[in-house]
Amino acid sequence: MALEHILAAIEGDADDAVAAVRREAKRARKQLQASAEEDRIRAIEEVHAAAHQKSEAATRAIAQEGERQLLERRLAWRRQEVESLLEGLAHELAALRHDPPRHEQLSQHLAREALAALPDATVARIDPRDETLLQP
Repeated sequence: MALEHILAAIEGDADDAVAAVRREAKRARKQLQASAEEDRIRAIEEVHAAAHQKSEAATRAIAQEGERQLLERRLAWRRQEVESLLEGLAHELAALRHDPPRHEQLSQHLAREALAALPDATVARIDPRDETLLQP
């Protein structure tokens, strides 16, 4: 009987040891699962942050490109408007050549205005066709 008690005690100790090992394995498994979940969450957050940064950078690049294109269009429009204005003025001035009294009056007015604005000017460039209109 003593042997049975010893065997029962050994079995009890073995059962306790197996239960302790199982508890430790269960605790370790839960800890590993929690750690793996934390790592997974951290990885997802990092991927999300990187994607967000790329998205913001792409949005900024698109906005900058849009602003650049808008600026180019505005400049082209302004250039076109100035060219159109200058072309219109050139046509009007060319038409004045066919109206000698108005042409002479405007030429003299513009010459006086230029001299008043630039009193120290030493050279006045005049279309050779208009030289006779500006001589005293």
